[in-house]
Amino acid sequence: MTKRRRNERSIDITESKEHEIPINEKVLLVVSRSFNDRLSLSGHVYGWLIKECKARAGREEEEKNENGEFYDDKWYDNESSFRDPRERRQDVHGVLEHITATLIEIRPGLGATRRLRRLTTTAVEAFVFGELYDLVFAEIKEEVREKDTNLMQKISDFEMNHYSKKRQQKEMPSVHSYPVAVENISVGALEALLNISEARTPVDKLAYCVRFLEMISAHFSDIRSRYCDNENVNGSENDVINTEEDERKIPKKTDKNMGGKSHAKVIGADSLLKMVCEHIIVAKVSTLNAELSFLEEFSTDEQMLHGKEGYSLATLQAALHFLNASNDFDNDIFQNED
Repeated sequence: MTKRRRNERSIDITESKEHEIPINEKVLLVVSRSFNDRLSLSGHVYGWLIKECKARAGREEEEKNENGEFYDDKWYDNESSFRDPRERRQDVHGVLEHITATLIEIRPGLGATRRLRRLTTTAVEAFVFGELYDLVFAEIKEEVREKDTNLMQKISDFEMNHYSKKRQQKEMPSVHSYPVAVENISVGALEALLNISEARTPVDKLAYCVRFLEMISAHFSDIRSRYCDNENVNGSENDVINTEEDERKIPKKTDKNMGGKSHAKVIGADSLLKMVCEHIIVAKVSTLNAELSFLEEFSTDEQMLHGKEGYSLATLQAALHFLNASNDFDNDIFQNED
């Protein structure tokens, strides 16, 4: 009788029309109902695996605090055994795979098409990371802690060196004398970059990566349009005045005779990389290496990563790699703005 009622409730969702419940919400409701019903197989498997993951992480912390030391990416105890530093990530991968497979086995309709399977996987991730995100992210954060610490120190040193030069020149530091030109920064892009840390699933984090790049592109387009409008008003459409201020606003690799708004959305790869680096410096996301490592680890949807999500992630990775490798932001990024 109980099983019949569960099936009837599920039918209410699955047989609803698209205009009544959007397909992504429909899948989320079905998955939610399955997991919340601990008498069902999928609900039982979900509850048990989540509980076991948390218990394993708790035992790991106890062992680490009592008798563990960290050497060469392995936890060694007094008996010379070791604990895999990727243990939590491997556990979560296993949980995601097993729970998704169990759910689709019980409800084959959730895997009937590629789109439905992707939506099901996304829904499962939302529930699993809702329970285990803090545990797995702590493991990743520990692994790249040195990179993130070094990056924050480089940004701090870069700012201090800039203000030191200003004082030597007897100039009062102000918001307009910040190392990165204010007009080059998009508030919307900064918000998106900062929000990556607030998201707890790969899909949500990737959405903010896309938003970040879109805001930079829109900001560049606005600067380019305003520059070209001013140029046309002054009757100098074919003669760009290359002042230092204009050079900061307009990417170096552009056709001087472009003019007009139709070209405003064109951004060269070098200019885009520089703008992304500038926003990373201003945003000061203290765990950015960990954030992108999380995405590298758990963004497994090939179809998604071949689109704008993949491009946005690759662009952020390239900029972050550049900043991690650089020992002199002034020369490597801002050499033409002194």
